[in-house]
Amino acid sequence: MGKSGSRVAGDDGAVLIVDDSATARALIERALRVFMDVEVVKVAEAEAGLEMLRRRDDIHLVMLDHQLDTMTGLDFLAHMAEIPRCGDIPVLVVTALEHDDDLISAYLDAGAAEFMPKRYRPPLFRARVTSLLRQHADLRRRRVAESKLAREHERQQQLLCNTLPPRVAREVLETGTFRPSVIEHAGILFADVCGFTRYTRENSPAKVVVGLNRLVRRFESISESMGLEKIKTIGDAYMAAIGVLEPADRIEQRMVAAAQEMIRQARDLGIGWEVRVGLAFGPAVGGIIGGRRMQFDVWGETVNLAARLCASAEPSQICLTGACCCALGGDYARVPMRKVVLKGVGECEVAFMDGLVAA
Repeated sequence: MGKSGSRVAGDDGAVLIVDDSATARALIERALRVFMDVEVVKVAEAEAGLEMLRRRDDIHLVMLDHQLDTMTGLDFLAHMAEIPRCGDIPVLVVTALEHDDDLISAYLDAGAAEFMPKRYRPPLFRARVTSLLRQHADLRRRRVAESKLAREHERQQQLLCNTLPPRVAREVLETGTFRPSVIEHAGILFADVCGFTRYTRENSPAKVVVGLNRLVRRFESISESMGLEKIKTIGDAYMAAIGVLEPADRIEQRMVAAAQEMIRQARDLGIGWEVRVGLAFGPAVGGIIGGRRMQFDVWGETVNLAARLCASAEPSQICLTGACCCALGGDYARVPMRKVVLKGVGECEVAFMDGLVAA
């Protein structure tokens, strides 16, 4: 803070003197002016001092008398502790009662940083004031650094929560990993844009990206409202699942409803796009792949089947196995079916639903 005899520059903060003696206030201010350039705020009443602490956030040191107008310095410290932001402000008690060990102990226990007599020696006064101001400046810098770290940590957590499903993100944050989830009955949905390759050739990349972003945002909203978990996008394909991380009821009905809504909203975009959807139900495994850019994914024959069914569908059509369609019951059981050879699956009886007409 400077060598003996040199002046100490202020740090845009203020020193608050709380003393009911005008003479004491003047003497303390004069002693401060000898070695430092700082704003000095002087108050005679305890409540005025507390109000100053409530209103200002740039008080860096409080110099406090023991016997004030309506309370003692100990009472002042108790009230000061209730004011936000004041916990880090050092308090130097300056009083004529310098030989009362019990009083000194009481002040130190109450949170005072230092205690010194009013009949102080200038070198000792300077050393204590500059030391307290230096400690407070270090503490403020540490608080700023901690705040920046906390904000960065919160930002990283938010990024992780935006990247991974909530349950997966929580487990990764708590344990650093995610145990694979084996599911006996899950629903898998694949949706992609028909004629997308031709569209990319005929339109600018910017227009393609804007259109895809609008479409995926709608699909995300539909997935959330239906209780589906978005897994990923692969080019123009969108993959979602249900029952993978949390048990779910009416899986088949909710997946069909989500598929129908996706097909309708894709048309409503006004881009001229139609999507096709493949649905499959059965066992699957969910887990995280990668260490730097972690991604939650789902694997298994059910996933492969949903992808193959999607590829077999026509524009604005929902494709699922005949067995699943019959299991839905009602009008779904009357949906047209035919045998189709699916790559990697073999011959399968498949139901083709018009996504724009409720079954």
